Amino acid sequence: MTLLPETGTALHVLDRTSTQAAGMRVRMPTEFTAFCQLHFDHYLHYAQARLHDAGTSRMVVEHALGDLATAWPTALRSRATADFAWRTLSDRVTTTMKRQPTDTGRAPDGLHQLLAPTEADAVICHRLMSLSVQQTALLQGVQAETITRRLRGAAASLGTELAHLFGLRAAP
Repeated sequence: MTLLPETGTALHVLDRTSTQAAGMRVRMPTEFTAFCQLHFDHYLHYAQARLHDAGTSRMVVEHALGDLATAWPTALRSRATADFAWRTLSDRVTTTMKRQPTDTGRAPDGLHQLLAPTEADAVICHRLMSLSVQQTALLQGVQAETITRRLRGAAASLGTELAHLFGLRAAP
């Protein structure tokens, strides 16, 4: 399946439920297509940081964007579209994490076990994905001050030694 914005530029999305190419084209609002193009790579990087599996991560991001497509009018009416989308992605990743067998040999989602989800997401985006505080805020649909507060909260929750490993400092 190919998603096309109203202007006609193609955004290719694979239909994983079909064994044949459907040859179907779906016209999507230009804003939705642009949003997907803008955020896809960061969403995929975030999912991979948590899931440690490229194929599963891609599938989860595709499903999250599908969820977002069906809720797009609601997302646009929300306080912040990026926040709505981020919560959709984070929820999909968390649900997938819970469904994965624990004996896969990969490390568990440690930050999300130690920290509040919003703090863990801020650390992943800012420290593991190397996004600036401003970039993290834009990706998550919140103010930069909110990300700074979450990073400080994460540092306080982790304690001095663990926080230092992530390059975090608690507020003075």
